[in-house]
Amino acid sequence: MKRKIFFGLTVLFLGIMLAGTFFHQKIDSLFRPKVQIAVIEGGSEYVSFWRTVEGKETEYMREESYLLLPAQAVRDNTVYVLEHVTVPYGSYDIVTLRIVQTAGESNGKVKITEGLTGNERVAAVYEDAFYDGMRVVVEEKY
Repeated sequence: MKRKIFFGLTVLFLGIMLAGTFFHQKIDSLFRPKVQIAVIEGGSEYVSFWRTVEGKETEYMREESYLLLPAQAVRDNTVYVLEHVTVPYGSYDIVTLRIVQTAGESNGKVKITEGLTGNERVAAVYEDAFYDGMRVVVEEKY
């Protein structure tokens, strides 16, 4: 009798573990905060600067590149970058806090000059409830 109970509990435990392996993303999505991805736009502009060459002031132009993010994705020169983590039983997404250098805001967009690349994924809305390394569920683009 004890053997049957032990065998039944073992089968039940292994069945739950197997189901969790296949359905962990669906289960995670019930309890994790949902995050949308911000669309990162690229841009550049020409900036003039002056240099003294052989005692003569000369104006030069250089192209400076930047990225544009929605204003609600940036707070106090920080953004939450989404990273995809792969583990033996599957994968999940986390948010990590990143310090960026900004150069002003216009039309609801913040100009990012340093600290971020165009191919990274950024949370569309900066949430106070997020913390560094928090697991999230990524939804569609903002």
